[in-house]
Amino acid sequence: MEYLKSWFRGFEQGIADLQPQQREVLFRACAVNCVHGGPFGLYRSLFEAAEGDLDRFFVKIDELEGVRGESVCAGREYNLCFEACSCALHRAGCVNTPMLCECSRQSVLYVMSEFWPDRKFGVEVRVRVRAECPGRMTDRHAVAGAENGSAGRSSGR
Repeated sequence: MEYLKSWFRGFEQGIADLQPQQREVLFRACAVNCVHGGPFGLYRSLFEAAEGDLDRFFVKIDELEGVRGESVCAGREYNLCFEACSCALHRAGCVNTPMLCECSRQSVLYVMSEFWPDRKFGVEVRVRVRAECPGRMTDRHAVAGAENGSAGRSSGR
């Protein structure tokens, strides 16, 4: 395990050295793979329970433990907050960088675009907090979506 932790320290440095656009590409591939390995089914069941209604989807998300969802502007803007980092590599102590929030952002973008392909979403990481306690990471996403491919605009909250 020490070898893996050492290897991932180099990985973290490599991530830090990438340009933001390059990090997006890298984390997009990771996020798609990761989300299909776990939470996609959960999100699909929430989508189905909400009958495809975006506002109700975020109400359903808010019912989950460790995740908060809220509507800021019905049909257009939402807050999504994960109370802890769910990345298995982070939980195992291999990766400990706030840059993982980009993976989370990409997974949210992917899920939203899969369930609502006729909408264009923007997801912005608003708060990145890594508490002093190792293994605790919180991130809050602002999710904006608009119909017919026009990007939703988020407020400055």
